[in-house]
Amino acid sequence: MQGKRVTPQLITRITDAQGKELYKAKAPRSVQAVDAEVAAQLVRMLQRAVDQGTGTALRTRYGLTGAYAGKTGTSQGYSDAWFVAFTPGLVAGAWVGAFDPDIHFNSALGTGGSLALPVVGATLKRVESDGKLRGRYVKPFSLALDSTFTMDCEARRERGALERLIDAAFGREGRLPEEQDTTNADRRNVFDRLFRKKEE
Repeated sequence: MQGKRVTPQLITRITDAQGKELYKAKAPRSVQAVDAEVAAQLVRMLQRAVDQGTGTALRTRYGLTGAYAGKTGTSQGYSDAWFVAFTPGLVAGAWVGAFDPDIHFNSALGTGGSLALPVVGATLKRVESDGKLRGRYVKPFSLALDSTFTMDCEARRERGALERLIDAAFGREGRLPEEQDTTNADRRNVFDRLFRKKEE
């Protein structure tokens, strides 16, 4: 965290059958790889991906309540699906795919949110359900970030051409403010314009 790169340690502690500590690794060295504020902004973005983006199933489907950040990933042709979620105490990731890229899904069922996220979601649900594990791994983020930092973008992506066409055909409901036109002509949808009599 805080933009620091830490050398991974395979073994941090060894005890005997009675719990007596035989070995304890020294604290690993860390290197400031990314500015702390930049790292905090990235974490905030990835938190938003879990709370409002492609990773929302962690909340809605698996009922997770802890502080999580994460990201889905899907390769071209749906041959690889990824999902990684993390808290300050734990990183959990899953890859679903085949070593041969010719083996893949033919639809959006092969996305990271559909295939890989459930593996991570089920695992984190078990962690949250166990009080001891939750206390050890599910910790709040402590970000070195100015409290005035905001993301000046919509929580969802912009509508595509087809979505805008459907909005125009069926009326203004659901359109973004900048896409709305308050003129009388625009208040009627395409069916009104085609089949209702013109106003005198």
